[in-house]
Amino acid sequence: MRKIVTLALAAGFFGLVSCESEDIAFDPYADAFIVTKTVENEGQVDTLYGLALHAFGNKAMTSVDVKLANDAEASFALEPYFNNTYDFYYETPEAEFTAEKPVLGDYNFTVLAESGEEAELSDKLFEDAIYPTDLIEASYDEEKEETTITWNEIEDADYFVIKVYDEEDKLVFSPSRAIGEGDMTEYSFKASTSGWLNGTIPAVGKNFRVELDAYMYESGQQGINLQTKAINEISIIWGE
Repeated sequence: MRKIVTLALAAGFFGLVSCESEDIAFDPYADAFIVTKTVENEGQVDTLYGLALHAFGNKAMTSVDVKLANDAEASFALEPYFNNTYDFYYETPEAEFTAEKPVLGDYNFTVLAESGEEAELSDKLFEDAIYPTDLIEASYDEEKEETTITWNEIEDADYFVIKVYDEEDKLVFSPSRAIGEGDMTEYSFKASTSGWLNGTIPAVGKNFRVELDAYMYESGQQGINLQTKAINEISIIWGE
């Protein structure tokens, strides 16, 4: 299995190999990467940047704290991702994205397991980044009862993950695996597609927000360390 470091995928990986046995050493993994998105501002499209910090392990964790090596006052507390204690995550709040890239350099992780074991990890944040597509559209095929999301190719993307949120911003669709490789420009899904959560059945006329995340690995780190997550979004009405 490829070591994909996208949250639910990572959690699934360690869920398969962990057994909470005391004779198995705590073996966490940590990653720091850039997040990009675009916003319209007075008729122009601006690029904004945020920071993502991610840690997951083969044992349940109680806390993950991160400090920036060259700034003693910069610290971050990660939280369990959807209450999964094997998978902790932090991302810059939407309102705090800025026109400047996050501080580059070493991010030092202190990871504490429920077993009492502690690990010190570090990941260096580099400046390379990919950016959201300049065009994303949605269409609905009435005969197939299927929604298709299309977008212009994102240069240097390695793979894509898709998520769908309802009108209350609740996650309702999240496939357990990446939906495709970096050169893809189209994805189709319907009510019977695997990934709908908590019995959700999309009804005609319902509003949803689709988030298409493009990921790029660090140079020379295919399948291991992430460098960028580029957020692409579109609002859809199911059945239109």
